[in-house]
Amino acid sequence: MIELLRQMILSVTAASLFGAVVLAMVPDGAMKEVLRMGTGLLLIVSLVLPLQRYTPHAIGDFLPRLERQTARSQDTTDLIQQEILREVEVEAAQNIEQMAQSRQLSCKAQVTAQIQEDNQVVIQRVCLQRAAQTDDFSAFKQTLARQLGISADSILIQ
Repeated sequence: MIELLRQMILSVTAASLFGAVVLAMVPDGAMKEVLRMGTGLLLIVSLVLPLQRYTPHAIGDFLPRLERQTARSQDTTDLIQQEILREVEVEAAQNIEQMAQSRQLSCKAQVTAQIQEDNQVVIQRVCLQRAAQTDDFSAFKQTLARQLGISADSILIQ
């Protein structure tokens, strides 16, 4: 884009200088008016010629590069989102295990989350694996459901 601007400035400047020299050398009269019109046309051509490089054919060559770059950036965005999702799941599982320990319950938690269209991470399901079958997780399940904003049915206790 900067190269195009540079080309346009150079060509308009050269055409202007050439036109000014020619008009200065010609005496007043009909010939000068014809040359003035020719100089104006030359200035218009000098503006249009640098744009010739950016014809639809050149733009057609540019579009596949743009599409590849867009696809690469989308892949990068997807990778970042997946990494964030994985980190949220791991941290949520660790926090749930700590909450259970504070209530004298022993378990291993596994969290499944999803990224919504507005890029908000939402916990979909929690699976708790009890270390001891004697522990009662019913009250903990209700508390956990309330804190996570999910239904108690989304929390599976094994």
